[in-house]
Amino acid sequence: MKFPVMLVALFLTLSSASLSRASVTITAVRQGNDVVFTGSGSINLTNLIFGYTDNVEYPTAAYLQADIPGVILGSGIGDHYNWISENPTNFGPGVGYTVAAGAYSGNLFGFDYGQLVVPTGYASGSLLSGTATFSNKTFADMGITPGTYTWTVPNDSITLNINNAAAVPEPSTCALFCIGLGVFGYARKRMKKV
Repeated sequence: MKFPVMLVALFLTLSSASLSRASVTITAVRQGNDVVFTGSGSINLTNLIFGYTDNVEYPTAAYLQADIPGVILGSGIGDHYNWISENPTNFGPGVGYTVAAGAYSGNLFGFDYGQLVVPTGYASGSLLSGTATFSNKTFADMGITPGTYTWTVPNDSITLNINNAAAVPEPSTCALFCIGLGVFGYARKRMKKV
């Protein structure tokens, strides 16, 4: 009896993070003197038109340009897919050039010039996760306007949340997390009595 209750608690706790994720979400926040972009999710490539693959001699690294618009996280060789949709045309006035990240990690993915960029050989629906850190920068330095921007692709969306404040989880995520912890605590209490 102890093991199934613990398993349910673990499932509820771990699933709380995945319930709020739909498509790809990229969040930008100020952390100390830096601007940090983190992103994760998955993309369905069905009905997207393949454009080209990056030159293997010149891998792409994280960058952004608010006026194009474009945000690329991580690094590597990417496949570019074209899409046409009504999307925000920018997420700020930009600064007239691409701003390169000082540090980055994870998968190469994002969007730029009306193209979706994913790692070469990306399998539709696989998890993407990446970061980009712009050292000693502010949103104003990079021509970024705080807000929420959503780009749609045929079967998914990419949401960019730019916020000066720390990210706050959705209420449903917090509630499910608390329920999972509560069940876990109850199970631990029952185990101590035996």
